[in-house]
Amino acid sequence: METFDILVVEDNDTMRVGIEETLRRQNYQLYTFDNGLDALKKFKDKPTDMAIVDLKMEPIDGLEVLKKIKVINTNTEVLIISAYGTIDTAVKAVQLGAADFLTKPFSPEELRIRVKKIWQKIQGEKKIESLLEQNRLLNEELFSDYREMIGESVAIRKVFKLINQVANKDSIVLIQGETGTGKELIAHAIHQKSKRKNKPFIKVNCGTLNDNLLESELFGHEKGSFTGAHAQRKGKFEA
Repeated sequence: METFDILVVEDNDTMRVGIEETLRRQNYQLYTFDNGLDALKKFKDKPTDMAIVDLKMEPIDGLEVLKKIKVINTNTEVLIISAYGTIDTAVKAVQLGAADFLTKPFSPEELRIRVKKIWQKIQGEKKIESLLEQNRLLNEELFSDYREMIGESVAIRKVFKLINQVANKDSIVLIQGETGTGKELIAHAIHQKSKRKNKPFIKVNCGTLNDNLLESELFGHEKGSFTGAHAQRKGKFEA
């Protein structure tokens, strides 16, 4: 099973240990805490895929922990657990972004079922995000401003000859020219004639990259690695 991280916040020692033992047997990676403040410090450093949060706690309660988790990483799914389960409380938790509400006492099997259901939801969303990213890259490739290069002049024939010479070489190619002279078209043509023609043609406009975008654009980022990183993004190098 793919690694699945769960933050557990429960101030009752017996209940917390029971949750931990139940879920570790399912190979989940757990981080357990007996209060919300310590749990949130950990979560800021390393957001998890899911959180299981007790409702009644001090110094901050489960709903406050839920709200802060969603501020840090909106994609983290939260399961609220409580011995004081009421419809009003459950509705409020869901309105704040909770994925589910589980009333104590509950059996280990019931906990496993609820957690697995949330895990499957997260996996489905990750697959959708991956497909959307692949579609984005495909659109960039297919609907770029590429068009066939045509020409009969001595100069363009020389360009065509150079393209054929370098296309099958495993070498870096530097294409120089003034704006609008067709540098990108030549790059496309080289790619189309190369051994890599069935692989993506990835463009990077260096002129649009600043210090804030450079690392994320080239190397990508994981979901939750910084504020606003709501989904995994593959960098240009990986693509």
